[in-house]
Amino acid sequence: MNEQLPGVTIIVDNYNSERFIADAIESAIGQDHDRVEVIVVDDASTDGSREIIGRYANRATVILLQENRGQVAAINEAWPRAAHEILIFLDGDDVLMPNAASTIAANWEEGLSKMQFLLASIDSECRTLGHVAPKYPDDLDTETIRREILRTGSYPCPQACGNAYAKSFLEKLAPIEGLRWMDMILEVNAPFYGEIRTLRKALACYRIHEGNDSGQTEDDPDRFARYTRIFEEKLDYLELRCHRLGIEFDNEAARRRALWYLELKLTEAKIEPLETYSYIRGLGCAHQALRAVFRSPHTLRQRLFRALWLTLVALSPRLIAQRLIRLRYIVPDRPRWIENLIGPKLAPLAALFWFGG
Repeated sequence: MNEQLPGVTIIVDNYNSERFIADAIESAIGQDHDRVEVIVVDDASTDGSREIIGRYANRATVILLQENRGQVAAINEAWPRAAHEILIFLDGDDVLMPNAASTIAANWEEGLSKMQFLLASIDSECRTLGHVAPKYPDDLDTETIRREILRTGSYPCPQACGNAYAKSFLEKLAPIEGLRWMDMILEVNAPFYGEIRTLRKALACYRIHEGNDSGQTEDDPDRFARYTRIFEEKLDYLELRCHRLGIEFDNEAARRRALWYLELKLTEAKIEPLETYSYIRGLGCAHQALRAVFRSPHTLRQRLFRALWLTLVALSPRLIAQRLIRLRYIVPDRPRWIENLIGPKLAPLAALFWFGG
């Protein structure tokens, strides 16, 4: 390994992930980069996580918090202790591929606030689900990202372990607070504190299981209502941050333009209880979403596919629409051909041998 590559600190944050925490830590300490530091922070778990974490005390820095204060507070206890400039935040139920740190370090450039890459979805047994996200558009540069977050409040961005951050960016942002999830705070701020580089390589695995906070195995109305509330909270936070930075941002206009948000509103309209169900409301949501989809930065193929999905969901009877919604949001139910149609063309995932997939 090249001695000149920058070092990487991997921070594993955990709360009650007893079933998976060993996999997460093993994937962090098993990196093929020789300048990796691992910090494990446990947010006062009540299951058997802390006993498992203790077994790694000789190979990682272990922080055991005595009071549960949430993910952001837990990570804030860890990242200032990092010895390296590049930081990866790994949830206790996810895993990194063995070449993640070395690949990130080899592609890191001065002036980056964030590097983002692809996540391969796995199930509770580490079996691949044949799904890779996000579906990045072509030519996704920092200027496009800045324009999109100011226009719609979001941009193509992976969940937590699909990102690496500059410690210097976090130091400028501190104190880090304002939302419940660290990755969402950093997603909002990163475009305004440096450059963002996108790698079209899967370097980590996001585990989909029944205990996910994101509820990715559920299709009940509460899940989508929760998603819309979280997105609205993010927009409110973005509005506050833009005000402090002297940047113009229209919160209400972003809600009318944000494709993800409008898709959620359509989904809510189609799966709400029969006593309040309104076919017309669904058509109105679809109309707004269709206007947004063709102004999005996605590839033409992705825009056409999403437009087709929006139209079918809006026009279909409630039961058929619910099936289409499951295909869109419940990854384990999604046929592989859909992924092949709209997903990126990738080389075989380098880490599948690691997980036996």
